[in-house]
Amino acid sequence: MTHYLRLLSLVVSAMLLAVKAVAGIKVSQTLPSAGKPEHCYTMMNANNYYCNATTSPTQTKDNYAQFAFYAASDKADTYYIYNVTAGKWVSYDQADSYSAQTGFL
Repeated sequence: MTHYLRLLSLVVSAMLLAVKAVAGIKVSQTLPSAGKPEHCYTMMNANNYYCNATTSPTQTKDNYAQFAFYAASDKADTYYIYNVTAGKWVSYDQADSYSAQTGFL
């Protein structure tokens, strides 16, 4: 799992640099196991779809998921994403190749 989180952190770092410049994202310090994150955000793609709790696109406001961002201590400008709504860390399985999809992850 650590391997997947590190791979995800690289992808997220590029995404977060753009988001941070536009939205002023603040990272949380309180880990989910110790309480509620200080800063929670929704994520929206360029097509105005928001990410829901299963990281699928939605335009229904009641389905928007909340996410917290945590700085990785071992790499600069790298972040982990915690899905507050689902109560789990965002991760993915590395594939040999990828194709364009409508979802987020």
